[in-house]
Amino acid sequence: MTTDSSIPRSGRSARAMRLPLVVALAALLVLIAAPSAFASGTPGGITITPKTGSAGTQVQITGLRFDPNTHIPVGFSADSSCPSSFTPLGTASTDSNGTFTPNPTIFTWPSTGTGTAAGVYTICFTDKNGTHASTAQFEVTGGGTNPTPTLTPTPPTGGTTTPTVTPTAGPKAHVSVTSPVPAGGMVLISGTGFLTATPGTSGRSLAPATTTTPTTSATPGQVAISVGPANSNGCNTQVTTLTPNADGSFSVFVRAPQVTTNTHFTIAASSPVGKCASATHYDHVDLLISSGATQPTFGVATPGSGTPVPVLPTFAPSATVTPTPGGGGSGSPTVVIYCLIGLLVLLGILLLGLLFARASNRNRAVTIRERNTPVTDATAQTGPGAVQRDIYAVDPRGRQTPVAQDVFEVEEEPLNDGGR
Repeated sequence: MTTDSSIPRSGRSARAMRLPLVVALAALLVLIAAPSAFASGTPGGITITPKTGSAGTQVQITGLRFDPNTHIPVGFSADSSCPSSFTPLGTASTDSNGTFTPNPTIFTWPSTGTGTAAGVYTICFTDKNGTHASTAQFEVTGGGTNPTPTLTPTPPTGGTTTPTVTPTAGPKAHVSVTSPVPAGGMVLISGTGFLTATPGTSGRSLAPATTTTPTTSATPGQVAISVGPANSNGCNTQVTTLTPNADGSFSVFVRAPQVTTNTHFTIAASSPVGKCASATHYDHVDLLISSGATQPTFGVATPGSGTPVPVLPTFAPSATVTPTPGGGGSGSPTVVIYCLIGLLVLLGILLLGLLFARASNRNRAVTIRERNTPVTDATAQTGPGAVQRDIYAVDPRGRQTPVAQDVFEVEEEPLNDGGR
């Protein structure tokens, strides 16, 4: 004989108990994926508009996810892997969010020299972690031309006429550096566009009815290399002067100072000498000297052991800064703070889930059942019988838990058949 009786309790389904755990796991997945999303892809995101054009085209380059409030050298290379000696376009500045400012930043593609041959060029950039190749590419569809002067001759008055020549501006001056470099290591500073236009003429005496074709020549002047603390114009200390190549480009080596902490400097190149930030040709770029950096390789020969190399000076401690890990990457302080907050939220959710599960366990409905089993003594021929009573609880999953057990005897009364 089996008798079932149910003890009703305002219980909840087991599925309800699992809900907080599901939420907690989802929060954990989001927490794990968030830093990966920041760190995924290239250290910074760059796009270029237009994607094709002739040499000398103005291109608009946007940048996201870089170090905040720093300078990012941008350039190009025919090598899609972007070696450290890529050809510079210029330097972009970033705001507090790590976005180029202005965004997009406008650069002029070279109209002479490297980059004018038809082909596809990869956009490169340098941050504190080294040189990187972006996914942006620019296709040069035609060669550029040298700057063309504009001739405005004075109307002839019968004698001689002196033409007025207004040369158009040449390529904008750009400077780049290999960064980061170790303390005491070699730094390669490269520049383009350091040319000075000098007007001239092919003739002096002009007949009233004739004109002459003026000529202009772009001659390189002396370029000053100077250095300053981080986030400055780089004009604090002049390190050296040099004469650029005929096309206005130059490369020069300097040596990083022996610093014990990660230190940012600003390197500036200017021409003519002595004017720096107010010079006709001026550009500056950020340089990071890091104790953990390795000496980069260069695409040009380094000075021999006997060749003197200028050494960059150091500045007051206030001029040194510890670099912020890159581009909103997984190690930036903002991401670390978000991770800590997320962990606290996750622990709170797990704690609430455990408390909820414990309360649910106490309120789950169970069934109390009774099982009566006759007990027979095979050796007894006569006498009373015995019954074993088992009382147990059954939970919603069918698991049985013994509650009580007893054995009682049952005597059979003779049947009164009326005396028959």
